[in-house]
Amino acid sequence: MTQTKHRTLWSVFALVLVLAVVSTAAADTAFSFRGGITWNTTPEQMLAAEGVTSDGYTQQEENGHSFFYIKGKNAFYVYRDQQLLQAYTTQSADAYAGLLESRTAQLGAPVAFSADQISALINALNGAGTMIPQEITNLAAWYMPDGTLAALFMLGGKVCMTYFNEQAIAGGR
Repeated sequence: MTQTKHRTLWSVFALVLVLAVVSTAAADTAFSFRGGITWNTTPEQMLAAEGVTSDGYTQQEENGHSFFYIKGKNAFYVYRDQQLLQAYTTQSADAYAGLLESRTAQLGAPVAFSADQISALINALNGAGTMIPQEITNLAAWYMPDGTLAALFMLGGKVCMTYFNEQAIAGGR
């Protein structure tokens, strides 16, 4: 084999390897919550993935949205019809540092995002005026490759790790 053909084969191999690594990294940072729940997961599929029966969750209708709380797991889901708009968990305040470290390792450095913006998203789901920006502290946010907004913050002495399907919230799908 000539030296030129050898270099060309190595170049192609290197390119394929780089593309494989990049696609794997992007796949690892696309929204997937708990038991593989994605933005396309229906409420029925979410409940099945959580492994709960009718007494394992509560559902409340408010402001045109369905709010699901998975009992004993501190997991929450917000739907408009069959469209998942938000998924989040709450934990004790001492979980903040570990979550910040793990999300930064997974998603990179946080992006500039304000408590006003988080408050606006929450108010779009819960109704105007239900969340004031001053209640949100220690905010860190990341945009995932699929457009998901991941936000970590403190609220009322609890840590919230929340994921917003921002385009569906704003677009009204």
